[in-house]
Amino acid sequence: MEDDSSNNNNIWSSHFFFSKQCIDLEAHRKTLDDNAIQNSQLQQASDDTIAIINNFFESHLFVFLDIRSQAHAMLGHYDAAYADVKKMIQCAPNSAVGYLKKGNILSISGRYRRAIKAYSKGIKKITMATTEASDGKNQREKEKQEEIRQLLVAKRNEATMMNTISIDFLSIFPNEINDIIISQLSQRRRLTCLTVSRFWRRTILESASGWKKLSFHKHSMDGCPWLLNIIPLIGRFVKKLTFGNTDEQTLLRCFELITQGHFSKIQQLQITANSTRNLHPLSVNNTVLTAFSRMNVSLTYLNLNIGINKESITLASIIQLCKNLTHIRFSNGTDLRDVVGDFTHAEQQNALINLELESAFITGRDIRTLLQKCQCIRRLIMLGCTTSVLKTINNYALNLEILGYNPSFAVPELNEKKENREKINGNELYSYYIDKNSNTNGITHHDVQNPTGKKKDCVCYMVTMVDHVSPPYPFSH
Repeated sequence: MEDDSSNNNNIWSSHFFFSKQCIDLEAHRKTLDDNAIQNSQLQQASDDTIAIINNFFESHLFVFLDIRSQAHAMLGHYDAAYADVKKMIQCAPNSAVGYLKKGNILSISGRYRRAIKAYSKGIKKITMATTEASDGKNQREKEKQEEIRQLLVAKRNEATMMNTISIDFLSIFPNEINDIIISQLSQRRRLTCLTVSRFWRRTILESASGWKKLSFHKHSMDGCPWLLNIIPLIGRFVKKLTFGNTDEQTLLRCFELITQGHFSKIQQLQITANSTRNLHPLSVNNTVLTAFSRMNVSLTYLNLNIGINKESITLASIIQLCKNLTHIRFSNGTDLRDVVGDFTHAEQQNALINLELESAFITGRDIRTLLQKCQCIRRLIMLGCTTSVLKTINNYALNLEILGYNPSFAVPELNEKKENREKINGNELYSYYIDKNSNTNGITHHDVQNPTGKKKDCVCYMVTMVDHVSPPYPFSH
């Protein structure tokens, strides 16, 4: 913030400009009285008067904008202050005062390079004005113009000096504050900051909060090669790992690093179809499965899309390897039976409570052994399923609370706290989300009645009614 003397100088310079406009206005008035009116040049008198009025209002606006810009600046509203000084320059484009004000606002807000340019332009304006009309100016006016020029030069020198001074805030702030700052940066910004200095590189690489989330995208600016090089240093901090539109080489390289123990705390993993499109079965067996086995303790959430790759990893192998998975979203572009895998010899999995399946075709037979081995599932969403899944769900989904049957809308998540689950008449609320527009032909009231095999008095609730349930069933609305 500028000191009082500089503020007074700035206000004085605006008043000087305003006073000059008033003097010019009086001179023009006398000229009109003496020449135009007396000589009957009425049209010329009208045009000159309009020009003088416009000039008069602009001079007032100039002063008011100056006062308001200083108020904005003192309140820390630098963008609003900058907008006002731009309007000042529009009012008086040939005046150096507007550029002085512009440079001051830029300096206060720390934009010293732009301030230097503004001051330089003001010096150029006042030099040109002095050169073009040096003979026509009285001594007092010349002195005021020179004072403004000297003020512009002094301010430019001050901004130049400030521009050369750099403050390494990471070396000043405690580690806790640095950690918060680094965590607010985007992944691309963090990678860029690694090149500032050795100290910055070490501080950023040691930021636990900054690397909780890590993503790989082939066609983005997130720097896949750089990330692969620093994973041995930051991998221990990562809790969420995402593979977007990246290639299988990057995916396999990361999985190799996982097998080496560099992602020991990973809790969430998301992989798109583009990353798994060309995975070779040998790579799956040697690298991918080994990586999943290394994440068996920490991994709780998996969003995996294998596309149309029938030889990729199976759902059965994932569930058997990662015993603590609670949420799985598994998608593929073919029939589910092609990638569901063999659950025959699998152990019971009691951690999984939320399962979403999306395939081209899902039958009850495809999910039978899956539900037998994962009987704690409370939320089951299926897209691409047939009516045959309902009978299988009736028989094996003993703890189901939420069922999504080919929904085209977002199905609510589970209420994780059991004591807060909604109850009606002492029984847990079972919700069915079935899309009207899906293929529901053949669904009867027996298909949706008492789906978990529990007591018949448990409440069933259909959020989106189907068109072909017959005979009518007394659902609660």
